[in-house]
Amino acid sequence: MNKGIDFFGFIIAGFPELQVSDQVALLRLSWSELFVLNASQCNMPLHLAPLLAAAGLHAAPMAADKMLAFMDHIRIFQEQVEKLKALQVDNAEYTCMKAIVLFTTGKSSHFDIKKAKV
Repeated sequence: MNKGIDFFGFIIAGFPELQVSDQVALLRLSWSELFVLNASQCNMPLHLAPLLAAAGLHAAPMAADKMLAFMDHIRIFQEQVEKLKALQVDNAEYTCMKAIVLFTTGKSSHFDIKKAKV
């Protein structure tokens, strides 16, 4: 029987006991933070050109202000992933951070890497 969410071999208990609507709500609230944690844990390469291509910028030109905002989001994402990599976090620590992110309510919309260092 499944006892929790499996994040790279580590289990976050308690999640399956929630109603599906609650599970979906928690994932919707925390998907971007979980994505950053997983990108760092997987040692995801962060090259700008593929990110721009995946965003479809080659097909439809973007206004300069939107392009600057988009590039700023990519820069912030890259910085967060690199800071986590520099911490040399192990799988158990990543699992703890994912559980904290998943079950923390009333959080801001961005994962604060400074708090992860504490």
